[in-house]
This record gives sequence, C-alpha cells and structure tokens, in this order.
Amino acid sequence: MNQSIVLKLGVLAAVTAVFMPPAMSRAADPVVLFNEDFESPDVTGYSQGTTPSGWVRHAGVFGADKHGLIDKDSGHFTGSATNDQAYALRYTSSPGITSADGQIEALKAGVPYTVTFQVQQDLGSTNGSGAEGDYYDAKFVAYPPGANRALSTGIDTGTLLDSAFGAVATDGQFHTITMTFTADPVTHAAIIGLDLAVYFSDVWAGGNSRSSGVLDNVRVTRPPGGSVFVFR
Repeated sequence: MNQSIVLKLGVLAAVTAVFMPPAMSRAADPVVLFNEDFESPDVTGYSQGTTPSGWVRHAGVFGADKHGLIDKDSGHFTGSATNDQAYALRYTSSPGITSADGQIEALKAGVPYTVTFQVQQDLGSTNGSGAEGDYYDAKFVAYPPGANRALSTGIDTGTLLDSAFGAVATDGQFHTITMTFTADPVTHAAIIGLDLAVYFSDVWAGGNSRSSGVLDNVRVTRPPGGSVFVFR
C-alpha cells in the first residue's frame, strides 16, 4: 500500500480514537430519578419517629409514630463508614413510608423503570416474640393527584405497578431487591402521567414470628432518552 495512504489512515484512526464520544464505546449510564441512602438527618442509635424529607409516614395504626432512622452504632445491622444509617420499620403490623409527591417523575409510556433497594436482617426487631426481622414488603405505585400516601392499609387510589415481598438471608449482609415496570402506551394509557412512588410497609409474617428488616439505598432509574416502543 502507498506509504502516504498508510500514514493518512493511521492519523484518521488516531483522531477517531481521541474524539469518539463515550456513548459510542460503552452503554449510557441510567438516569437516576430517586436516590435515598437514609444518611440524613444524622442520628445515633435508633431514632423513633425520624424520617428523611421526601417521604410520607403512614399513620392511623398503633406504633406508626415509632419507626425511623437507625445507625449502625445501635448494633442492630452491619453498615460501613460511608453507609452507616438505614430505616427500621417496627412495632406494628403495617406502618411504613411512601415517597412524597414529585420525588420521582410522572410515568412515561414505553420507559423501562427499575426500582432497587437493600434489606438486611434487623437484629433489634424482635416483634415481642423473640423473632428477628428479615422480611420486606415493597410496592412501586403510580398515584393520581390528591391520593392519600399515608395509608398504612394500602395504596388508596394508586395503581400498583410492581411489588416485592419476601425474606432475606440472616447473614448480616445487605441484599438487593428489584422491581420493574414499563408502561404500554395502549393498555396503560389511563395511568400515563401519574406520579411515581415507592411504598414500604412493615411485615408480620409466619404467625407474627417474623417482621421487617432494615431498608437502605432506595433507587429509581430509567435509561436515558425516550420510549423503547416505536410509535407509528
């Protein structure tokens, strides 16, 4: 091959490598719509009744005022130097928290949403029976304006998009749980535009022998850009 052509090709390759946009070399990072690590406000031990801004506390049942932030210095869960607080649901069968209006975004058609959160056994949640908390009960919800997000018995007029219920291993580690939803532009037309929310409720399971673990690192993400559907 002509030496000048080789030289030009080499220069072109070098320029391409320098100026190639990052998006062409790797998958684009997801858009983080909601990120709660329960690190603020700073608390010591178990702080009953303390809930971060951006959440609505469930009300109307015994003990609903007692759940709140918990620090690893309580000895009730294992944290780290940069992730030393979580949220504890205790004392009753159904208190909890729901993300407040406008914290995430309005539901968009054809957009894949992913909700992740972490759960670890709550060594301080004996539920009055000697059993320690290892369960979780979460819901991904679309709420219309004016819906009551403080209900401890359900999601009021909200539409359930996905849910997660179960138990984690009692191994002193956080375990990641995932919920997903993609709204079809036709079958879900009635709920497009409603406000997205994450709903957590306490659990009494196994004849009240099990209750909730501590919650941490709640995230809601979606891919950058628009819908995964092709509209014609």
